[in-house]
Amino acid sequence: MSNQVFEGQLFNVLRVDAADGTIHFQTQTGNHGRASGLQNMDRIAVGDVLLVGQNGWEFAPDDLWHQSNQITTVRRVLDNGSVLVDSGVGFQKVTNPSALELAAGNMVEYNDAQGVLSIVSEKPIRSGIFGDENESVESEYLIDKAGEGPTFEDFGGYPDVIARAEELIETQLERREQLDAIGARPNAVYLGFCLLIFFYGT
Repeated sequence: MSNQVFEGQLFNVLRVDAADGTIHFQTQTGNHGRASGLQNMDRIAVGDVLLVGQNGWEFAPDDLWHQSNQITTVRRVLDNGSVLVDSGVGFQKVTNPSALELAAGNMVEYNDAQGVLSIVSEKPIRSGIFGDENESVESEYLIDKAGEGPTFEDFGGYPDVIARAEELIETQLERREQLDAIGARPNAVYLGFCLLIFFYGT
């Protein structure tokens, strides 16, 4: 029994035009091309990895194809199904050929030739260079409202100014009856603190 050797070049199919028997493909070097006259064209679909030689073609295992994919965040989903992603230097429009259910904030894997390939995470992930990669980026912008509200520790500024603000507020809280008795109106610092509590709780 003789060993059969089939030599060729790996193609990743980007488009199939059944009407004229043509496929458009990408090579592993990033070049693009077109081939026609292939036998059994009806068996070929977009995304197939083919080994194409002088005497024909055959399917190749998908794991032989090494594509340089990128991970990025979806900024907006467009009406036609494509998405705007953050390319690092600006926005880039990327196709969504698999019609994945995408939303702004999703982290996706994509490449320029095939568009969005998969959803990596439903929420943005912080790079390990800038912190814990398991931490959601959104967490640092969210306010935990489960506590009892703002305290004096939430104030910022010069120590003497903070001390004076605490004194004015505590006076209004602890001696409210006496101040009402003499007709004293609440001071601006106290009113500001009340507004802070109101907005914090809404």
